[in-house]
Amino acid sequence: MKRFILLIIFFLPFFLSAQKIKKEDIINWSNERPLTWVDFKGKVDPANKLEAAATCTQLIVTPDNQSKDSIKYFVYAQAVKTKSWKLKKEDSDYMLKHEQTHFDIAELFARKLRKELTETAFTTKTLNSQVEKLFNKYFKLLEEEQTKYDKETNHSINKEKQAEWNDKIKKDLSSYESYSNPLVLVNVK
Repeated sequence: MKRFILLIIFFLPFFLSAQKIKKEDIINWSNERPLTWVDFKGKVDPANKLEAAATCTQLIVTPDNQSKDSIKYFVYAQAVKTKSWKLKKEDSDYMLKHEQTHFDIAELFARKLRKELTETAFTTKTLNSQVEKLFNKYFKLLEEEQTKYDKETNHSINKEKQAEWNDKIKKDLSSYESYSNPLVLVNVK
């Protein structure tokens, strides 16, 4: 329920080693690979009094070093298994759907960021600062949306609102389907 959102720009390999997050502990968002309770491997926060589960999501923007002819970036929405947790008594399908919707919201904002990256004309001189500015914009919007989601659904307790959010995010993801590929070609002048 409570969201942990990490932001990372450009230094994924460094981040993974610095935070001791192994590649196998990362799940890239995919329609074919929803979350399962087995993915929740983190330790429960001992100070936790309210949440039954938490999904750690992160947005990643990293350059494609393989590209020589153009400038490309990968933009991912990810879940971190070792930072996501659940109380042992809470493992219902309903609760898992609430957590999946948090992950889906992260993917929605990754798609919105991909869209803006493809539609923006960048300059070589300011490329990194422009990309970082856009990233920060969508990261902030993502945090606000995650908070709004938990508030309106009362952390999944309000079943009517939960159903509304499930439908809303599903429709929003569909409307940004053309931005589902994590590889983004940016226009640089």
